[in-house]
Amino acid sequence: MGPHPHLTLDSIPIEVLWYIISFISVFDIIRLQKVSKFFKDVTEVDIIWRNAYRTTSLPRCPGPFPHQSTETLKNALVQSARLTCNWADPKSAPRPTSRRNIDSQEGDKQHDLLFGRWLMYIDKAQTQVKCVDLDVTNCEDIPVVVYRSTVKIRNFSCLATTTLDGQTSAFAIVLERRHQPVNSSATIKLFKLSGYLGPALSFELAESYPIDWRSNAMQATIGPRLLVISGIRPWMYSNDVLYVDLDTFSTYSVALPPMTPGNAVQNVQFIPCAAHLLVLHTLTVRGSHPPSLFEAFSIPAAHEGPKPTSLALTHRSLYHNPSYSDVVLLHDPVVAPWIGEASICLAVTTTPSVRDQETTEEVQSVVRLFLSNDSSTSPGTITCETQDLFSYPSWGRCFCFSSSSNGAGRGIRFALSAPWGDPFCELQAITLAVEGPSQVSHTVLSIDTHHIATEREMLYDGYRGRLLWLPRSSDYSQNSVELLDFV
Repeated sequence: MGPHPHLTLDSIPIEVLWYIISFISVFDIIRLQKVSKFFKDVTEVDIIWRNAYRTTSLPRCPGPFPHQSTETLKNALVQSARLTCNWADPKSAPRPTSRRNIDSQEGDKQHDLLFGRWLMYIDKAQTQVKCVDLDVTNCEDIPVVVYRSTVKIRNFSCLATTTLDGQTSAFAIVLERRHQPVNSSATIKLFKLSGYLGPALSFELAESYPIDWRSNAMQATIGPRLLVISGIRPWMYSNDVLYVDLDTFSTYSVALPPMTPGNAVQNVQFIPCAAHLLVLHTLTVRGSHPPSLFEAFSIPAAHEGPKPTSLALTHRSLYHNPSYSDVVLLHDPVVAPWIGEASICLAVTTTPSVRDQETTEEVQSVVRLFLSNDSSTSPGTITCETQDLFSYPSWGRCFCFSSSSNGAGRGIRFALSAPWGDPFCELQAITLAVEGPSQVSHTVLSIDTHHIATEREMLYDGYRGRLLWLPRSSDYSQNSVELLDFV
């Protein structure tokens, strides 16, 4: 039987075409739009791009949310696809599509990058936070002062998150201390940022927190509902941590495990998820390999009534495995339940055990954490599964990775070629994606760019494909910030 003489694409119900298109990739949808005006009109609808945004393994910001427009979802996927095409061909290394230098004054410090667009830093006098709009290319990169302090700014950081209802929030954290001795009083100021989608960025003070930290060091991690700001050794000084509720800006208390003789905490990392705060302790046990202690604390939701003053421990487990570092939340089942992966997935660097001192490699891994409640034990247990992906040299490494907890992320890693002599810096482009239960795909490619003779600080935004090389704080002969775009 031959084909129906009157069967054409126009005669196929549009719902059937949409159903067929729902099985193809974002790359194929983009190609299909170029075939004809008919296919461009068929695919230029909300249901196509909303479904593609939900099911793709391309790195992307959280979503889709009801308030996001079709154009917003489409533009995000098209940009991510272009960046992936620049990274995905194993026959050719990723190449920057543009490169420019941004003047930086001698002594500028604590650079940070927000949304791949706003470069912020502390000036040499340590009394101002300045900002440069990296998207403005038709004029000089003149920094704008966005915050002035009456005391010394000792540390600065900016970061952003997306709430469970799809609202984007951005914050700046400023650590101020009038006198240099670390035993003097200090204050952490939390600012909520606005105007980051427009032509100008502005700071609005959300809360101030007096602290008695023993150092000016500071690091911060953020989730949909919780911000964690910690000092240099939170495992030694439990008061050197702020657990900030992002709804009220009030703080919680968390009881971290005390150190015992022969069992000291070597490092601690905080991973705020949607429902839990994960705390990863790397322990040092005499005569043994360094085990890892995983703890989970429940984060109360806004609708659960009056919020408690402390976070309750719900799960805990100890594992004797290589220590973990560079921990990034790759998948949160509360944020992206449609993937079908029930575990919390972490992208981590696995460090060899202490007995293997001769090794010069570290391993990029994905760790799956399953939180289970057993009526016979309190707190519940955490089952840990580690999947090693690839190894790399461990000398002078640095890792920048962008992930929005929806199963996919994109990052850049560099490592020195050798710890002695005249090493050069090798860059690698990395993509990780959780595509289903126990399914992880990854790509690793060397970046085709110039070799850097000295180790420099690096900032990277995986959604915009923007990489910044910063001047070393100890080398004032090189004051320019080098900007590389990969889209």
